[in-house]
Amino acid sequence: MKRIHLVLVAAATCAVIIMIMSAQRSFAQAAGQPFKFGTFQYQGRSFGALVLRDVYVVDIAAAAKADKQTVPSDLLTIIEQWDSVGDRFKTIARIETGRLDGKRPAYVYDLKSVKTLIPFQPPVFLNAAG
Repeated sequence: MKRIHLVLVAAATCAVIIMIMSAQRSFAQAAGQPFKFGTFQYQGRSFGALVLRDVYVVDIAAAAKADKQTVPSDLLTIIEQWDSVGDRFKTIARIETGRLDGKRPAYVYDLKSVKTLIPFQPPVFLNAAG
């Protein structure tokens, strides 16, 4: 029973990772300004982020606040709500890319200065057997 549970959790995790990878390609192509999503840690604080130009990490919550947008910051919710929030992320990516060439905001980090984390915690499946 435990083996079946582990196989189901592993299969669900793999399916979501594949979904994220294919969705990121679609997000970037549709944005006009290529971007990716990830979860990172900087000075002990974990956060969802946009990755711009493959070298800059933009804290989603801080950028959304600065750009007067309301968006989810965890990747699983972003994927689930993409149809309703996708355009807002495209706007954030466009605005933040424009800020990269000047003095960058404090919520924009160099990729090499942050720790990359797993994209999200896989959902927990509870089974009851009798």
